[in-house]
Amino acid sequence: MARKNLLQPETKQELIERIHRLTPNAERKWGKMNVNQMLRHTSEGLSMAYGDVKSESRGNIFSRALMRYIILNTDMATPQGKANTFPEINMVERNVYPENFEEEKEKLVQMIRSFPERTTHDK
Repeated sequence: MARKNLLQPETKQELIERIHRLTPNAERKWGKMNVNQMLRHTSEGLSMAYGDVKSESRGNIFSRALMRYIILNTDMATPQGKANTFPEINMVERNVYPENFEEEKEKLVQMIRSFPERTTHDK
C-alpha cells in the first residue's frame, strides 16, 4: 500500500475534512502547541515545501537523502518526542500565538486544496 500524500485527491479530502472537524478548544494531539499554533505550523510547513520559508537546518546530503527515502518509501512513524521541528516553523519557541482560529483553518485548507498546482516557481 502506498503511503498517503497530498498528491492523492482522497488524502487531500481526508485532511480537509479533519481540519473542518477541529474546534478552537480541540484537545492537543500535536505536542506543546495549541490548535491555532498547529494550524499555523502546518501552513508554514507547506510554505517551506513551496520555498517561501527557508530553513537553515539543512543537514548534510547523506542525512537529507536518507530522511527523504525513509519519509517517502517506508511507513516508519516519527518517534514521539524525539524529532524536533525546523526552528523557522516552531510556534512555541518563536512565541507565535495566532488569534484567529477560523482564519488559520481556512488558510491551511486553501494551501492543501492548491497543492500541487502551485510550485516553487509561482512566487
